[in-house]
Amino acid sequence: AVFSLSIALASASFGHIGYYGYHGPAAPLSTDGRVIETPEVAHARAIHLAAYAAAAAKVPATAWAENTGDATSNAEKEEVKDASEESASASASKEDEVIVYKGPLAPLDEDGRVVDTPE
Repeated sequence: AVFSLSIALASASFGHIGYYGYHGPAAPLSTDGRVIETPEVAHARAIHLAAYAAAAAKVPATAWAENTGDATSNAEKEEVKDASEESASASASKEDEVIVYKGPLAPLDEDGRVVDTPE
């Protein structure tokens, strides 16, 4: 009986050990149901982009040049370059197509969470 009681008390105090879920405030939503960027997120994004720009400015442009240092002749490099440009232009029309979802937005409940649908 003491063992059962100790197990019951231990399990009651810890609760479910797995996934706890998010218990904070719901994300702010616009009238069309999209999440609005908060001032804190906008500030963090601005800091990140400024740090990225500062780091990119420190890298010299020659660091990105095609300088492999191998013994391949320039004629061979041009042949490879021409062949790759031809294959790239053939597939460019497929890559230029941007697929955009145009269906209905996900239904949301009053908490801003997506509601399960019958589908």
